[in-house]
Amino acid sequence: MVGAVVGLKKVSLPAFIFIDELDRCRPSYAVEMLETIKHIFDIEGVVFVVATDTEQLQHAVKAVYGEGFDARVYLSRFFNSRFSLKEPKLNKLLNVHCESHKLSSDYLDDKCIVTFPLREDGNRVLENIAELVSVFGHTPRTAIQVAERVIATISNMPMHTNVDILLLTFLLSLKEKDHELYNEVVTGSFDRREEGKTLSLIDYLDKQYLISSQERYLHFHLEPLLITENISDGRRYNIANPYPVDVYSISVYSYLSDIVMPQLEQSSNDINIWLVSNESEPEQKPLEKVSRRLIDYYYSKKNVSLYHRNPEVTAMWIEYLYLHYEYDFSSVSVEKYRELVDFASALDWLYLHEGSEVS
Repeated sequence: MVGAVVGLKKVSLPAFIFIDELDRCRPSYAVEMLETIKHIFDIEGVVFVVATDTEQLQHAVKAVYGEGFDARVYLSRFFNSRFSLKEPKLNKLLNVHCESHKLSSDYLDDKCIVTFPLREDGNRVLENIAELVSVFGHTPRTAIQVAERVIATISNMPMHTNVDILLLTFLLSLKEKDHELYNEVVTGSFDRREEGKTLSLIDYLDKQYLISSQERYLHFHLEPLLITENISDGRRYNIANPYPVDVYSISVYSYLSDIVMPQLEQSSNDINIWLVSNESEPEQKPLEKVSRRLIDYYYSKKNVSLYHRNPEVTAMWIEYLYLHYEYDFSSVSVEKYRELVDFASALDWLYLHEGSEVS
């Protein structure tokens, strides 16, 4: 047959037959497939290329022949050569599979959707999404699904709405990894203990996923002077904004601990924890408080060029942005984000059955 094709089409041998994801098939089917194609492996001009997770395929073999069966030796009978593919960097993988332009400021401005981070390049937002998803150890396939849900949700939000892209990513990733924990977080019923002590959400996540030991960072292109020309604490200090335009960084652990967790763990429906007034200083506004911290930091440090490398400064500017755009973000409750996560699942169903984008 191969010879006939070669003669008719005037093409060169060999003929390649690709078999993908055999490890994801029913164990008995996977084994039967291997044993079937073994009989025609030696036909001249035919090459089989089997793309598979070998470890998982070994589990499939053991499921058929028993746990004591040497699946590694068994599989070696079928393959003349083996090649291991390097695991790609997740941000590059997402960039290939996802429509990053839908996360860009130009695209979102046209749809009148306000997001945090503000005025970012779509590729950088996707890189931050990749860092957050990586915390949960998702497979590349799941990571792509989470990123696509984020993009689909934002793309289909009504005009003049707002959302924190990274908070949405965190909740979607958490739901995919641990549905029960996700429900506890969004309903405010999280209560985990260890040796009689109550664990905070960040401590529990750290124990589960070791996020504090992973050197993962989020990066934000911030233009402080466009946010405010002057920084005032409403009392004694009012200075020209000295913070430079730059890429400001913060570790994923610090971002979750200092930015996300205080918002999720509070009992109020108001997502913005920084809007809760401090009774010890009721006359000072929250924005003035963070302004004072930015001023104090400026006066305590001499190397202005290194501000952007300090996660403390990044956290303060994120807080400042939330407060500065109070109307845009303070009105978004945890319940609203829960609805968005449910909406993302509904979009999955629509795309699966209709194969088209909702408008």
